[in-house]
Amino acid sequence: MPGVETQSDALRSVEDLLAVQRPEGSGRSARHFAQQLLRLLLPRLATPGVSVELDRADGRGAITLAAAGRPPGEPSAALRVPLELTAPWTGDILIAPNEPAETRTLCRLAAQRLGTVLEHERLREADLRRREWLTYLVEVGDLLAHSIDTALTEALIPRLIVPRLGDWCALLTISDGRPQVAAVAHIEEAAASNMLSPHHELGRRLTSDELAEAVETGATTALSDPPACLVVPLLAHGRLLGALAVGHATTPDAETVTIAEEVARRAATALDNAHVHDERSQIARILQEALLPGDLPKLPGVDIGARYLPTGHYAEVGGDMYDVIPLPGGGCLAVVCDVAGKGIQAASATGIVREVLRALIADGKPVGEALAGLNTTMHARSDRHCTLALAEIAPAGDHHGDRAVTVYLAGHDQPILVRADGAVASAGKWGTALGVVARVHCPPERLTLHPGDALVFFTDGLTERRSGREFFGLNRMLDAAAQLAGNPADVIADGLATMALNFSAEPVRDDITVVAIRNDG
Repeated sequence: MPGVETQSDALRSVEDLLAVQRPEGSGRSARHFAQQLLRLLLPRLATPGVSVELDRADGRGAITLAAAGRPPGEPSAALRVPLELTAPWTGDILIAPNEPAETRTLCRLAAQRLGTVLEHERLREADLRRREWLTYLVEVGDLLAHSIDTALTEALIPRLIVPRLGDWCALLTISDGRPQVAAVAHIEEAAASNMLSPHHELGRRLTSDELAEAVETGATTALSDPPACLVVPLLAHGRLLGALAVGHATTPDAETVTIAEEVARRAATALDNAHVHDERSQIARILQEALLPGDLPKLPGVDIGARYLPTGHYAEVGGDMYDVIPLPGGGCLAVVCDVAGKGIQAASATGIVREVLRALIADGKPVGEALAGLNTTMHARSDRHCTLALAEIAPAGDHHGDRAVTVYLAGHDQPILVRADGAVASAGKWGTALGVVARVHCPPERLTLHPGDALVFFTDGLTERRSGREFFGLNRMLDAAAQLAGNPADVIADGLATMALNFSAEPVRDDITVVAIRNDG
C-alpha cells in the first residue's frame, strides 16, 4: 500500500539521518558531516537543491557551510529551517518554500542533528580560543612585569597589541592635560611612520579632537569614522594615565574588546610602576649626589682622583660616601665611609657621618677626637653602624717633596700604598667600626708618600665583586694597583673600578668606591 510504503520510507530516512556518525576534530569535519547530511536529505526533497548557511560571528557574516544539488533559489526567498545553536553562532538549512510538510519535518530533524555537531564544534573552538587568550595574557603579563623603565615600557605596549588584537595600535599618554602619542606599532612596519604624520589619515586620527574626547571619558569607546579604532582607557589606582587606540579592519567582537581591556589594565599597571621606579631612581640620584662631593678640592702638590659606581640593583641609595676635606697649611683629610645597609636609612646615616665629621674637623678637633665624637653620635642612633677610613695628609715636607700621612681605620679595609716604582702594600692598623660600641679604638699608623706614590682607598664592593663563586679579591686588587703605578690619581681610581666592573658580567650588587691620593710634588 502507498501509505505504508511512504511511512516506511520516512522511517528509513530518519534512521539514515541518525546513522550519520558525529565527527571529531576540526571544523572541516563538521563541514564534511553537513555535506553527508545534505546528500542523504536531498533525494527526500521535492526541490533540486539544499544548502546550509552558518554565521560564526567572526565578522565574515553568513557563509555556505555545505550544499547539495542546485541552489534552492534566492536565499531571501528560501525557506529557512534554523539550526539549534547557542549565540553568537546562528545558522539555517535553506530549502524551497513549497516543500511538503513531511520533508520539512525531516529537515528539522537534520537541523537538530547538525546543530548538535556544530554546537560541539563551537564549544571546542571557544575552549581553544580561551586557552590561546590565557596564554597570550600570561605572556603580556610576564613581558610587562620585567619592564620598569618608562620609555621601554611605552615602546613595548603597542607591540604587544599588534597584530594579535589589531592592525595598528597607538599608546596615548596624558601630558599637560591632553593625550599625546607616546608610541605606535603597525602590522606593516613601513606604515608606522604614517601614524606620526599629520599629512596621513592615521596621523590625523590620532591627533583628532574626537579621539582626545574619547580618551578623556575614561571608558572604552568605538570610533567608527575611518580609520575606525577602539579606544581603551589606561587606568591605574583610579587615575587615568592615557589610552590605547587599536585599529581594526573589521568591527571587533565582544571577546576581543574584553581581552583588549584586560591588556590595557596590565599595561596601565606596568606604566604606573615604571613611573614610580623612575621617580624613585631620580630621588635616589639626587640624594646620592648630595652625599658625595661635587668637585674635588685642588690642593698644591696633591693629586686626587675618585670613582663611584652605584649598585645596579633597583633604585636604592647606597651607603658609600667619600670626601676630601682641606686642612689649614696645605694638607687634607681623605675620608671613605661604608654605612651598613642601603636605602633612605643608610643614606641618612651617611649624611650624618659626613656633616658631623666636617663640623668636628672645622671646630679644630684632632682626627682621633673627631672619630670619638662621631662614634658617640652613631652609637646614640643604635640602628646603624659604619666603617671608616681616614688619611690625614700633611703639607709638603722637606725639599724632596715627601708627605707624611697618618692612616686611621675604623673597621674599614686597609688602603693600598702604591709606590711610584710599582711596589704595593696594605697600610693602616685595623680599629673599631663606628656605632658598634660606646668607645672606639683606632690606632694611627704613620707612613710617608714620596713623589709619585699614591694611597688608594676603596669599599668592599670592589674586592667582593663576584663572578660566579669567585671574588675579585684583594690579590687582584694589588696586582691591578701595581700595573697602574705612576699614573695620575684619576687614572688609578678609574682603572681599579673598571677592572672590578669588567671582572663580572653581572650588575653591580654593592656600591664600588675608589679614592686615590697621590703625592704630585
